[in-house]
Amino acid sequence: EYLNSIGPSVPIAWEFMVSPKIVPLLVKQQAERAFDVYLYLLWKYDGNPQAKLTLYYDDLAKYLGIYEGWNTTNYRRQIIKIFRKLERKYKLLKFEPQYAKEATITLLNYDEGIGVYTIPNERYFELPDDYFKLGWSRKLSLRAKFCYLINLANSDISDIKPFWSKSVNTITKQFGNISQDVIHKGMGELRRNNLLDVRYNQMDGKPYEARTPKMYKLLKLYDPKEQELKLKAVEDQYGKAQYDKARKYAEMVFEENNPKVIEDIILKTKQYGEQKVKKAFDLIGQKNIDNPKRTYGYVVGIMENMK
Repeated sequence: EYLNSIGPSVPIAWEFMVSPKIVPLLVKQQAERAFDVYLYLLWKYDGNPQAKLTLYYDDLAKYLGIYEGWNTTNYRRQIIKIFRKLERKYKLLKFEPQYAKEATITLLNYDEGIGVYTIPNERYFELPDDYFKLGWSRKLSLRAKFCYLINLANSDISDIKPFWSKSVNTITKQFGNISQDVIHKGMGELRRNNLLDVRYNQMDGKPYEARTPKMYKLLKLYDPKEQELKLKAVEDQYGKAQYDKARKYAEMVFEENNPKVIEDIILKTKQYGEQKVKKAFDLIGQKNIDNPKRTYGYVVGIMENMK
């Protein structure tokens, strides 16, 4: 399902994304916790003109997944370390801790921390509340979270909605000269998690460099816990051996987290036999990862046309 109406959301300034001193730097330095905490603060900020928030250590520790099994002193120390980094290294906030009490946070402007933060009213895009509520900040890697924001930003200004299209080279330059590897792997992870539809231009005999850029379409955020239950239900119904084999095949077409595709591969194996299914996936496996035919629909077509 396409992300056409995102409901409650957090406005994110383009400047936050493209300034080489903010998100691209956080990603390059693999400062995942700092990235997560800052977005969490934007989510919790109520818009008051002083740009102040009260930091509830327990709530943030639960959000970061460091509450269970950690004692209070340890997770507070860890959180304080993250805030010191956001304050001193990235100049995104002012941190005022108090002994044995909650801390006060002041969000700062993106101009080297001069002046307080204000909610953007131009050149911004919306990050859905479900990103936080459904636990995607814990499930995705930093590069995939970064690519999710890139997709939101570019979808918002696209003139070919619900798709948007730019070359990887353009994307890397647009977002602080980030490495192409981050973009390739981040986009791939979103695709494998059924959060991104990627369309490749059809092969038209042109050399690789001359092809038009890929088209991306963000899909609606879903509850990963529910998805896990659906995957488990398929495994329970057909048994681990059949499930594992089908999931390996599904991985070849970026669908290993899609319970419907995994179940369909199991059913197609019963219908056509293991040999035909293996042959169809072997054929698709020979195709480049960027080949537009590397889809489950194309595999099904091969099976249906086999003698």
